[in-house]
Amino acid sequence: MSIRLKLAAWYVVFLVITVLGFGVVLHLMLVAHVQAEVDRTLRARSGDIIQFSQRGGTLTGVLPASGVLLTPPSNEFREPGVYLQVLDSNGVPVLASVNLQGQSLPVTDGARGVLATRREHIETVNIDGKFRVRMLATPIFRDAEMLGVLQTAQSLQLADSTVDRFRNLLIGGSTAVLVVALLSGLYLTRKSMNPVAAITRTAEAIYRQGDLSRRISVGRGSDELTTLGRVFNRLLDHIEQSVNAQRRFIGDASHELKTPLTVIRGNAEILDREPGGADTRDAVAAIGREARRMQRVVDDLLAIAELDAAAELHIVSVDLRELARAAAADFGQIAEARRIEVSGDGDARVAGDRDKLERAIRNLVQNAIAATTAEGRIQIDISRQDDAVTLIVADDGHGIAPEYLPNVFERFYRADTARSRAQGGTGLGLTIVKSVAEAHGGQVLARNGSLGGAEFEFTIPAANLSNGEPVSAEVSGSESVLRHS
Repeated sequence: MSIRLKLAAWYVVFLVITVLGFGVVLHLMLVAHVQAEVDRTLRARSGDIIQFSQRGGTLTGVLPASGVLLTPPSNEFREPGVYLQVLDSNGVPVLASVNLQGQSLPVTDGARGVLATRREHIETVNIDGKFRVRMLATPIFRDAEMLGVLQTAQSLQLADSTVDRFRNLLIGGSTAVLVVALLSGLYLTRKSMNPVAAITRTAEAIYRQGDLSRRISVGRGSDELTTLGRVFNRLLDHIEQSVNAQRRFIGDASHELKTPLTVIRGNAEILDREPGGADTRDAVAAIGREARRMQRVVDDLLAIAELDAAAELHIVSVDLRELARAAAADFGQIAEARRIEVSGDGDARVAGDRDKLERAIRNLVQNAIAATTAEGRIQIDISRQDDAVTLIVADDGHGIAPEYLPNVFERFYRADTARSRAQGGTGLGLTIVKSVAEAHGGQVLARNGSLGGAEFEFTIPAANLSNGEPVSAEVSGSESVLRHS
């Protein structure tokens, strides 16, 4: 069964329960009200007769047994619909109202019980299985002496007829309401489930056609299903970007490895044709050079794969300023006349994997060296703000064109000529920097800085160690969870 039919069915079930419950309660309230009105009428009429008799008045009526009119009827016995009958102290009918027409009311056990309990009793009596009568038995006193019992009765035929008519109307009306509710429920659930149907169709089309560019048409509403459509569209955006990035990565990786493989293959063929020829040394050198280049590419790809996959970081307390100074000293030998300056103050300790953080910082410094001239300037500034340590590597090179800034962390991206293959780069250095930052719960940003060249801001959470104890971390995706080892 579809969700649409389930919703409609549940809607009808709850509505049936609600309508039936309301109808039953309303029916019971009507029955109780009608009975209360009848009881009120009986007590009022009985009270009038009792007061009349206590004032010394003589009740006149007919003798139930013979139906003979004893005296002219008094007004107390003239009310239509209300029947009166007097029982003597032995429970024998001795007087009845004229509207009984010589007949008598049934003398029930409840009426006889009033003679013993001297308290009123009210009950519903079924007459020959044809109609019901509500009957009130009230003791008659005069000067503290109990003279008999007054039976006051009223037929419930009109009340029962009213209740039956109301019940039939309630059943008919409830049935009509339920039919309308069922149809409206089907319509409303169909209308409300349209976004879900659209999501299903879009997902099915993507699965069958492989077209990740398709999107769901959503309105400007703020209901849950419209929000679900927007979230689904954002998910498709992310999937499309990921698939496109994977395709570009495969193409770029193939291209990166194709050139050295071609060189190696060509030089191997030369060695095969002329094992001891004059070009042997050059061929061997070319093979070694291209093999080392392939090795660098493979190493960088493995480093990125390790950071992207669920892996364990060996977390210890690391001083980023110390790593930056070590990188500046190591690269000083190949930086020629370039000035590499390390500045900043404050505690620069972080909880991180020393080897991976060192590699990220070295990649940033190496990238800055490649982007500057022989007499250029490279500034490394480390500072702590709140609970994060920020390392900024800036240079006075030619910078990065604004349209290229959003893509500099992509794999094999070389829009910047400073990152060309001629200078030995693999196009993966900044990608590794970004992966290291995210693996430590931080981020890296690229912009053109105040020195005139590019500026990279590497930020990760500061160290939060208990009593200087080393900690380890389990990494899942780009989030790490620190734990004491």
